[in-house]
Amino acid sequence: MTLFNRLLLIIFGIGLIPIIPTGGFLFYYQSVAKDNVLTLHQSLSGMAGVAASSHLEALVKEVSWLASSAGKDGKKLVSSALGRQGRFALAAVLDGRGRELHKEGTFQAKRLFGELDFSGSPLFVSASASGKPAFGNFELVYDLPVCHLFYPLEGGRWFFAAVDLRELFALLSRQSIGSSGGIYLADSSGGLFGSPAGVPPVDPDALKDLFSGEARYSSGIAARGGSYIGAFSPVPGFDLMVVTLQARHDAFRGINLITSLIIFFLLSISTVFYFSALLLSRRLIGPVGELMSGAARVTGQNFKEPVREDTGIREFAELLKAFNAMMREVDRYQEMQVEKVLEEKQKTDLLISLLHDAMILCDLRGELVYANARARSLLGLGQAAGEDESSRRKISDIVKLRSTKGEVISLTNPSGEQLWFRVNIQVLSPRKQKPAIFILLRDVTAERQLQVMKDDFFHSVAHDLRAPLLSMQGHIRLLEKNLSGDAEKSGRLAEIKSSSSRIFELLENILDISRMESGSVKLNREDFPASGLAEAAASRFRHLFEEKKIVFDLSVPEGLEMSGDRKMLERLLENLLSNALKFTPGGGRVSVSAAPAEGGAEFIVEDTGPGIPEGELESVFDKYARARGADKPGFGLGLAIVKRIVELHGGRIRAEAGKGGGTRFIVAIPG
Repeated sequence: MTLFNRLLLIIFGIGLIPIIPTGGFLFYYQSVAKDNVLTLHQSLSGMAGVAASSHLEALVKEVSWLASSAGKDGKKLVSSALGRQGRFALAAVLDGRGRELHKEGTFQAKRLFGELDFSGSPLFVSASASGKPAFGNFELVYDLPVCHLFYPLEGGRWFFAAVDLRELFALLSRQSIGSSGGIYLADSSGGLFGSPAGVPPVDPDALKDLFSGEARYSSGIAARGGSYIGAFSPVPGFDLMVVTLQARHDAFRGINLITSLIIFFLLSISTVFYFSALLLSRRLIGPVGELMSGAARVTGQNFKEPVREDTGIREFAELLKAFNAMMREVDRYQEMQVEKVLEEKQKTDLLISLLHDAMILCDLRGELVYANARARSLLGLGQAAGEDESSRRKISDIVKLRSTKGEVISLTNPSGEQLWFRVNIQVLSPRKQKPAIFILLRDVTAERQLQVMKDDFFHSVAHDLRAPLLSMQGHIRLLEKNLSGDAEKSGRLAEIKSSSSRIFELLENILDISRMESGSVKLNREDFPASGLAEAAASRFRHLFEEKKIVFDLSVPEGLEMSGDRKMLERLLENLLSNALKFTPGGGRVSVSAAPAEGGAEFIVEDTGPGIPEGELESVFDKYARARGADKPGFGLGLAIVKRIVELHGGRIRAEAGKGGGTRFIVAIPG
């Protein structure tokens, strides 16, 4: 989107701010006005329902009075009913089963009804069961609206009358609604009755759905040729509904007219404001375009061509004048910075050349970007043909060794000498340049050789001390038998035995690590359940946890199979549990859990001890390494042995901070 379009959109959007709430008000007005129309229909239907109920109740009272006057004389009752100013088109006396005993009426009515037998009429059956008067079965008889009336008489007889509803319809039709609306009667099935002039062509099913719903009004009643709105009200005491109906376009004509006028007014205002915004945007975009052209020249390092300052708008003229002044200052500053950058580069090159560490900078594809003299001499990176492919291959080998062998890797220099380096790799992601990889190789060959010498020394000392220490422990056991009655000497002998056992354990650990590192240890692989392995290791520590009042939780699922050297893996778990027992205070918690992973099992040993500092979580597996602040006795070999056992099985181990404090050791042994 161009700047002109954005500016036009912003100005036009500001102009639309007062129009949006106006549109909301219009929507609210439409909703309220339509609700008011529907409320009017509800009120009219309610009043008409009361009027219809009063009219029908008056008929029932009139029949009751006629019945009491005639006594048991059915013919007199029928004659009296037909003489009531045309209120009844047909009158008859029925027996208790609804069959005709005597009837009188107009010729058309007699011919239509024929021999009366209402024994199967649901309305008569309902009235007979309740013993009360009943209205229903509304129909047109030669354009004459009638309904059936059943009234109980003495002796189990019934009075039947076809009630002329013209008077009721005339009463309802006096109230018109708009130019197309009126008030009508309907039964519960949606059948609509009205004056002989006709009723709206409303779908009976639509009325039936309205009657069965919760709301007593609707703004969309289906009909042939259009849609109607309306409301209904039941006539109390009768299976009859009073319905108000009005064509939807007629009911909402005034509302829609006002809405159309307001929309036309809003569109007119929007059109005027749009063209005003268009003219204003074109006037403002000229200076802005000039400023953008100047900025583009600055981006291209062209500071010599100034922007045009005469724009006709004073504020923009001052801005463009300041921009020209800035270009002149930047031009002068750039010339100074070039000299300063060259000077700083010379200093940096000199400093890097004096470093003994090898420094390599390459892109993400391994293409060499920079290497100092130390890196070129160590890796044989010269200026010969094909250097790009050769350097990329050597850099790729370094990255692979770092990811597989760890932080310290072994490389062979061009003279064939094996050297050891501590590798640090960082990915540089500058904002304005492509990402790059920075590799720093620090020569630790001397440190490595010293470590090997130290390990050889410890191995020799441990091997030489093992035999005399075993002899010493044998003599201690003999002395224990001879001094069993002397408590003081037995106590001192127990201290000597404990100290010698610790020294023997240290020597065994040193020898075990040496054998593991030399590759002389062979795995005795077998398949076994993980639950049995964990239970065997935990059984040696349960009473120790109980003595220290530490809660111990073992959760290993049954059926989890794994493969490996069972004795070594038991020792792995024992070392982790021993470490947890040592550092977890009384009242703490130690838990062991397992789950399937990599075709084998993953064990998690977690405690609530003081934990390991974040910076020491990786180095805690090194030989003779102990966490800062550890106040418990130890030699720092237990976790080192654990790591060597995991590596022999091709697994992985890591330490992390526990959720509630303490440390979690996660060991994955593949299948």
